[in-house]
Amino acid sequence: MSCPFPNITTTPTIPYQDVVLSLAKNLTCGTGYLRPDVGGSLPPWILTVLAIVLELPVVIVRIARWEKTQLICLFISTLGAYIITQAYISTHLSPDKVLVWTPISLVLPAGAMIHQLVLLVEMRGSQIPLLRGIIVERTEPSDRGFLNPLWFRRKNSPGPGLELADAHELADRGPEPDEGNEHQTSSSTNSQVHGTLIIMVCSLSVLVWCTVLEIRGLVAAVHGLNVDHLELSWCSPIFTNFSLVVLDGNCNQYKITQDVKKGIGCIKLRGTEQRHWLRATIVLTSIFLVTQLLDLVLMLLVNSKYRIMKAVKMKRPWFSMIFGILWLVVILVFGVVEASNLPTGITERVWVVMKVGNDVAACTGNLTPAGLRGAVIGWTDGLLKSWGAVYFGSSA
Repeated sequence: MSCPFPNITTTPTIPYQDVVLSLAKNLTCGTGYLRPDVGGSLPPWILTVLAIVLELPVVIVRIARWEKTQLICLFISTLGAYIITQAYISTHLSPDKVLVWTPISLVLPAGAMIHQLVLLVEMRGSQIPLLRGIIVERTEPSDRGFLNPLWFRRKNSPGPGLELADAHELADRGPEPDEGNEHQTSSSTNSQVHGTLIIMVCSLSVLVWCTVLEIRGLVAAVHGLNVDHLELSWCSPIFTNFSLVVLDGNCNQYKITQDVKKGIGCIKLRGTEQRHWLRATIVLTSIFLVTQLLDLVLMLLVNSKYRIMKAVKMKRPWFSMIFGILWLVVILVFGVVEASNLPTGITERVWVVMKVGNDVAACTGNLTPAGLRGAVIGWTDGLLKSWGAVYFGSSA
């Protein structure tokens, strides 16, 4: 190794010549992984795979039989919003931890809430006093035409009509009750309306929750992009006690900070990936907010009977569903790449400089990618940092 600097910048300063003499002894530090510190990793790819396996079938069912997925969509969307909220609390929206708190993934849960909220209002809105003045019962929903606004009032049907609903929803109501079962049917209808109202309120609440999180994350990303000298901590077991500095093949010097509680040493690297992800958060979150608005407008305007190529109903939040699934695939790809490669700014072969008493020692080591385990540690530590001793233990 030949570098153009005379001294190693540490406290105390170590003459570079002493390092060269020590390296001549061919001391080795071994091989060790280099993993991101707290909040420095994307979600582990195995969790992203599970998310895709869970979300994709639900999205497919939503397209054909949306009413069968109301509760599971509400649960998944609430869980997604909670995870981002937990990330905000733990990371304080620090720009170096953007991989944990980026709100881009909220496009899918937000779209799901728009989907079922609009269709529930359309299906039961005329039975809810608060919405009765806006949503009017219609007896003959037309199969023709692309547009049929939700609030459009038909005046050619004087009697109480049927709600605009899918054929399977109308069939689920069954035949008209006779006089003997009228009271029982009325009670059952009231229970259905009350249950629908609860789901509608929950869906609206989660939708507002997701939207607020997206806007807050967008603002934080804009501020984070203006931060100078963005750095991220990376740790390795070969940065042992008495280690002062790491030299890499590009003659970069990285000061080692010992974390006694974790029993590991860490260095600061330039946050190149974090800056890229801040930009991605700004661009994609802005785009997804617009697509969510477009989905809402289309859901309100499109005729419930209109089908694409006479097969699939158009009245669905297509933008949110497509972009949401694609984003999970992107996260999966980047998660695998991140776990399989060293970060930008450091070489695989490094030289660790130590000082024990008055003696200077330097050894040659090899760094390897952190793998799935490193991603799990970096992401989970960042997500659950606010839990304190509950997560890290009493020694934290």
